[in-house]
Amino acid sequence: MGGHTTGFTPDDTAEWFDGEKWNLIPMAYPHDGSFMAILEDGRAMVGGGSGDSFGIGQSWGVELYNPDTHSFDPLTILDRKRAYPTALVLPTDTVIVSGNWCGPDAIEIYVPGKGFSFFKDVSEPRISPYILQSAPGEVIVFGAPSSPDGHPQGIVDRLHGEPFSPELLKEWSIFSLTGASQTSHCCIGNYTYLIPCRNSDNTRVAMMKVSGETFSLLEVEQPFPTFDHQGQKMYYSGRVLINRTARQAFLFAGSKDGRIYMVEVNYDATLDGGKAGICVHYSDSAPDLGIDYEPAFTPGGNILLTGGFLSDYFHPSSAAVLVMLTSEERTMSAWWIIFALLFAIGIAAAIVLWRKRRDDSSDEQPANSGKDMMSRITALMEEEQLYRKKDLRLVDVASRLGTNTTYISACINGQTGQSFNAFVTAYRIQHAKELLKSHPELFMAQISDESGFTSERSFFRNFKAITGVTPSEWKEQK
Repeated sequence: MGGHTTGFTPDDTAEWFDGEKWNLIPMAYPHDGSFMAILEDGRAMVGGGSGDSFGIGQSWGVELYNPDTHSFDPLTILDRKRAYPTALVLPTDTVIVSGNWCGPDAIEIYVPGKGFSFFKDVSEPRISPYILQSAPGEVIVFGAPSSPDGHPQGIVDRLHGEPFSPELLKEWSIFSLTGASQTSHCCIGNYTYLIPCRNSDNTRVAMMKVSGETFSLLEVEQPFPTFDHQGQKMYYSGRVLINRTARQAFLFAGSKDGRIYMVEVNYDATLDGGKAGICVHYSDSAPDLGIDYEPAFTPGGNILLTGGFLSDYFHPSSAAVLVMLTSEERTMSAWWIIFALLFAIGIAAAIVLWRKRRDDSSDEQPANSGKDMMSRITALMEEEQLYRKKDLRLVDVASRLGTNTTYISACINGQTGQSFNAFVTAYRIQHAKELLKSHPELFMAQISDESGFTSERSFFRNFKAITGVTPSEWKEQK
């Protein structure tokens, strides 16, 4: 969405990928350096950005993107013009916005039906700050200074309380949360987040752990690399993605000659007092993928890298690169995504046909009765919570139980009257209900992720289809 084109001209279009090609969509306003917030119903709120070419000035237009119709509708305007702000969505679609590029800053709040309004001043102006929920009803705001020649003072603003200054922020500064990144991308648990940071002389990179209002450095087995194995300088973008199910964080970096890096941080051990392991993956060939590209998880659990700048801010990139993640190995495939996906679709179709023929031609009769097999399937779901695996497939269950997909499918259908997908979805919805009751402070994005859904949109759609109400409505009723 948005951004700017060659020559540093703000762009008023967006595009979406339908599996074969990118499709252009007109926007109501240009948004070069805007915020984006995903609302509970799956729509995206986009607002602010530079008012003129060359990243000059600010704007205050806000619009909503509807993923069902792939269209934008003007919504309202901000309390003040902003470029490079950040937004946080709270329950009932209340949105908190803060941050500005070389302009007056403050915290403002959007309330559905009432629009945006000023809430309180900030201790220091910031560009693309982190806005994190630190406790029920409380939010903290902190980050990089809004002026390029400014120095971070390390002050953390509270939404309701007084500001405070953690000792750690006197030595370590935060990368700005540039682009349409959202603070939910860095959440690893209840009011706990991992945030990339660097020391005062910019010679070291680390991960800052923010738990409530406690700031500390993540314990790691070895320092984060700043040079690769060939001695090339690694330039971190500050972007981070969190896979909460696998308990992995991914940081991204690049080099001047076009190499791209993905730094994998396995933080599972730190939850029990251990140290996080670090693994660096890189690719020597990424066609026209610039620096400061945007990373995002795909529904299948892989990583998509898009855009960026080839040499400077006047030359943006139109590349899209798919990073393939598997359980056995991790590889970075720098293909044009349209060819990569078409190739993957062809291979997947061949595998499906092969497995179907294999299953259909199998003469082996299952030794267990339908009820016995169903109890084993139920045990996988209830004892191991296999439904929380985002890309869970019928073949995964069959492989775990030493039989074929045809028998598993027939068993589930015969015993429950449901398809495999409906059977798994029911477990996910039940898990989501339990989280909504026991952890009302969690974001809907966390509920969705912890329950095994690949996206919030899928979570909301399935939840309402089964319960007849949205997750928030269900939570209020209970």
